[in-house]
Amino acid sequence: MPSILKNQVKPGPQTRRVCMKFSEASPQLGQLEEELIRLLYRLTAVGI
Repeated sequence: MPSILKNQVKPGPQTRRVCMKFSEASPQLGQLEEELIRLLYRLTAVGI
């Protein structure tokens, strides 16, 4: 999972598709993926 996030710093169409797949597998996993992407985006925006 971390490798997927590493390749997609900014949320885009591909990231959305990944989230949809997670949501289909399990609503909780989809929600977790959303949180991780939001956190990663925030960290990237700060410049870490």
